[in-house]
Amino acid sequence: RDRLRAAGRHAGPRQRERIERRILDIRRAVALAPGGVTTGSMSRLVVLLALVIGLFVAPPARGSATAAPIQKRVAVLLLNFAQQPSEPWTKNAVRELYFGATDSVASYYSALSAGQLSVTGSVFGYLKLRADTTRCSFRDWGAAARKQAQRAGISLGAFTNIVYVFPYQRACWWNGFAGDSPNGPTGRDSWVNGLLSLYVAVHELGHNFYQR
Repeated sequence: RDRLRAAGRHAGPRQRERIERRILDIRRAVALAPGGVTTGSMSRLVVLLALVIGLFVAPPARGSATAAPIQKRVAVLLLNFAQQPSEPWTKNAVRELYFGATDSVASYYSALSAGQLSVTGSVFGYLKLRADTTRCSFRDWGAAARKQAQRAGISLGAFTNIVYVFPYQRACWWNGFAGDSPNGPTGRDSWVNGLLSLYVAVHELGHNFYQR
């Protein structure tokens, strides 16, 4: 343990990000394990692993002031389409998933960062889009959603990140996508296609939060 602590003092942001991604990979592997795992036991595993990552984060120097937590304000926009007006999730359920006290995106990142990353926000919608869904034009859907939000008086400028959540679209092969690029900065936006789970929500916002 002492060796891990000593090595952790020299771990850079990229190393910590790789560890965080491994935690999420382990979570997915547990979720797919034969026989399944209960939500409670999976959550306890994630919290335990989040505490393990703390070994790789150097504690503040003695006598130094603790840095103020990084504040992330997330707007979750619930979308549907004129040709598919279903509302698979309630606003309250989505609010609890992202911002609840336990088993949420907010509690996950609070534990992972030892309280140094605060995630708050609001859930809006449903916003009905008149858009072509025969192609995976998710960026166009995002742009249309922002225009609808503006018309509805929603001030997205107050948020650091925007998540677009919509019913499953067969044209998109992924369950979650974040506006990242290997040669450029990570964007503020992410998209969830049909499968709204804690893993997907945490994973995609992770791309946005840890910009490289």
